[in-house]
Parts: sequence; structure tokens; C-alpha cells
Amino acid sequence: MSPWRRLKDFSAESWTIFLPGAMAVILRLGLLPWLPVPYPATTDEFSYLLGADTLSHGRLTNQAHPLWRFFETIHVISIPTYASKYPPGQAFFLAIGERLFGNPFFGSVLACLVFVSAVVWMLRAWMASEMALVGGFITAFAFGTGNYWLDSYWGGFVGATGAALVLGAVGRIREQKRFHTAWSFAAGSILLWFTRPFEGAFLILAVGTLLLFDVVRGRFPAGIDWKGSGLRSFVTVLLICGASTLAFQAYYDFRVTGHAALLPYSLHHREYDYAPVLWFQQPQIPTLDANPVVREAHQEWEMGVYHERRDLMLGWRHGNALQKLITPTELKEALKILELVAAVVVIVVLSILFWADHSVRALWFLLFLSMVPILLENTIFAHYMVGVTAVLIVLVFQLISLCRELRWRDSASGTVLAAFLIGALFCGVAGNNAYRAWREVKNPFPFKLQRAHVQQELTALSGQQVVFVHYTPVHNVNLEWVYNSADIDAQKLVWARDLGSEQNQQLIAYYSGRHFWSVNADSDIPEPVPYQP
Repeated sequence: MSPWRRLKDFSAESWTIFLPGAMAVILRLGLLPWLPVPYPATTDEFSYLLGADTLSHGRLTNQAHPLWRFFETIHVISIPTYASKYPPGQAFFLAIGERLFGNPFFGSVLACLVFVSAVVWMLRAWMASEMALVGGFITAFAFGTGNYWLDSYWGGFVGATGAALVLGAVGRIREQKRFHTAWSFAAGSILLWFTRPFEGAFLILAVGTLLLFDVVRGRFPAGIDWKGSGLRSFVTVLLICGASTLAFQAYYDFRVTGHAALLPYSLHHREYDYAPVLWFQQPQIPTLDANPVVREAHQEWEMGVYHERRDLMLGWRHGNALQKLITPTELKEALKILELVAAVVVIVVLSILFWADHSVRALWFLLFLSMVPILLENTIFAHYMVGVTAVLIVLVFQLISLCRELRWRDSASGTVLAAFLIGALFCGVAGNNAYRAWREVKNPFPFKLQRAHVQQELTALSGQQVVFVHYTPVHNVNLEWVYNSADIDAQKLVWARDLGSEQNQQLIAYYSGRHFWSVNADSDIPEPVPYQP
């Protein structure tokens, strides 16, 4: 019996859907002695952790602190309530980790398991079970240890799981030519809504348009007959789940912002942001007079990103962008560009070769529409591209699956080509993440070590502490120290902004009985010293 045949028989078992995800989890947990639980480093991560801590306490938001000016920070709403600005999907999984396992990182690990399992389930709708299992293992190595989706709190897995569920449901609908798997489609749509609603909307629009084309072309034997095609029950489930989702969203909005139709993200944007969300929009004047450090982050850094993106999209800086792309400053950047170009070339060439296959054309259609929000937004990160990621996973392994069916003079040339592509793909993704993990062990981000050191030093002392954080005029706004948990007053260590000796007396009086410290976060080696007014 050939290896592919044995793999086919093995992968036919339903429980193997969870095998690649379990492998990724076991590998990451096994590396904890050398690659410990990550410490948050970015402003986004701290905001998600606030959301997770809020949910883990059984609340949707927190009361605004009476001295909120000392705790005002980036990506966090301070008034009318104290909450993360981000949708609650990622925070929900982190809260599970905090509540059940004592640390939100294990919520990220759980999300990894769910995502990889959803990918295998998705791929089974588009190709043979053995190729789906191979795709699951490659995905596990690509997004497992070393990838920031797992080794940070930024997220990506939850939204991508939603995209995988939607694409898996659509694949089954098109394969069996009946509208079913409505609950999977609805669950995926809900996860997208509560993580990446803008990008998710374009994916839902893309798959809806694709299914509409199939109905119009008569690919469904029952046509648009509501009963025969299963469309009635499909639409009913989606309407019920959609109405429930919107009802919860309205309640969540009301608790956080005070208005059922005002998203926390929109409130924060109104209060703090100068730059628009999309590059073709115009800047605005925020309604809140923010702390100078917070204001600089929005006025200087985010506006700089906005202008750079706008100039690029309008064609004013194509030359600079191209020069930056083709003249990398480090060897690893050059290798990354080479790897990316090679991958794109292979995908395009194989897509042209198999263009007659309707699934390849359908996937390219989904890919193009899913990329629209990426072209519109000011900033681009991998965890934004949940829809694109899921579509690319299906497209890549569908092309490899089609390669396997190639025959030249009755030889197994297609199988050899497929095996080569799988091997190259594995080496690429595993090598990238192994390098990232090694770099994190050998040369961790200094900010993580510095803030963690101060936190450990002060929490080890007896009694409760408050540390005033101040910065130099050349402070990097992306290295923000002032972040607290959902219940600020209950913390053993409270991080506060240094607002000057006169205003600081308000906080000293409020926290009478605590020990007060000061730290210059921009010094080479930040060390807390007793606070002196």
C-alpha cells in the first residue's frame, strides 16, 4: 500500500481533524522552559489584556476611575467607562485562559488549537482528506511556535477561525449542491464580527456573491426553490443568529459607550484619533483633550502612517516604496522578500495551469474581494488579513492537490511534484518560525524585559505600590508603560502617569497608605526610585 493510500485511510477518521492543532499545542507547551509565557510588548496587546481581564471578572466594562487622567493610555477608553476599544472576540479567548488556566496566554494557545482544527475541517470541503490533513500540519507549523499570533496577545486565530468556518461551509454547499452547514457559516460570521468586522464583511460579501452566481448559473439542482435547495432553513438560521448577534452588540455598546449604536472602537476614534481609519478619508479633530503622550501617539505617529499610506496609494511615493522593497537592509529581509516572490510566482503559475478548474477560479474571486479592505486601511498587519489568510490556505493546498493528479507518460510525476511543494512549504514555514523563536530566546525585545523587571521588583515588596512613569521628550510612543488591569484599585502595583508634583498629590492622597515610586521609562536601564515630589 502506497504512503498516500495509508494517509488517506488514516485521515478519513474524524478525530484526525484535531491532530495538527494538538501537535502545535503540545510543541508550544513543551518549549515553555526555553520559550516562556510571553510578556506583552505592544499597545494593542495591553488593550486586549484589559478586555480579557474585564470579561474574566464577569463584566463587559468597568467604571471610569475618578482619577482617570493618571491612567489614560493608548487604545483604551477611559470615559464614560474604562474598557478596551477593540471588539471582544480575542479578549474572550484570552479571558478563558485567565479564568481556567491562570494566564491569558493559554487562551491564545486554545485559540491556536481551534484555528488549526477549523483549517483541517475547511480543507476537507475543498479537497481529499489526506491533503487536508497535510495542510493542517503545515498550518500548525506556520502559525505555531514563533508566530506572533501565538506568542503574543494581538490575536489573529479567532478571526481566522471564523473565516475558516465560513469557507468550509461554503465549500460543502458547493460540493453537495445544497444549502446546509448553516450553523457553521453562522458561527464563522459571528467570530468575524467580534474580531475583524470590516475585513469579515468583505469575506461574507465575497462568498455570498459566489453562491449567488452558482444559483444563477443553475449549479444547484433545486435552483432557487426554498425547500428543495435547503435555502429556507439556511436563511432562517442566519437571520436568527444575525439578530442575536446584533442584539448582543447593541447591549455591549450600551454598557461600554452609553449608546446602543456606538461601537467602542468608534467612540475611541471620536475621542482620540486624528487620522481616519481609511486612507482616502480626511483627518479629524478628536473631542477629548488627551494626555500629551497619548496625543502624540495619535497626532504624530498615526498621522505619519496615514500620510505615508495615502501618498503611496495615490502614486506619490511608488519610487520610494519600490526602492525600499528591492534594497533590504539586512540579509533576513532579503531572504524574506525572495521567499515571498518565489511563493507568489509558484501560486500564479500553478493557478494559470489549473485555471480550468472551477474551484481555482472561485478561490481567486474570493481572494480578490477579501483583499479590498487591506487596500483601503491605513495600517496592515497579518492579523488583519484573516479572510485572505484562510482563502490562501485553501488555494495553496488545492493547487498542490491538483498537481498530485498530473500524469506524464503514465509516471507519478504529479505525486513527486506535490511532495516537493509540500517539502518546500514545510521548510519555509518551519524555518521562519524556528528563527523567530530562536531570536526571541537569544535577543528578546528590550522593552519587555525592562517593564517586566520593574513590575517584578515592585510586586515583590511588601505592601501596595504606585509607580509614576515619566518619559523624555524623545520617547517612542509605541513603548507605553502605563497599563493596568480591569480593577485598578485592587492591584498591588498601579502604573500611573507623572502629571507633575502638584497634580500627583491627588493620586497620593487617593492611595494613602501605598508606597510611591518613580521610573524614567526612557533611561538605558529603567529602575524605580522612591518618589520625591
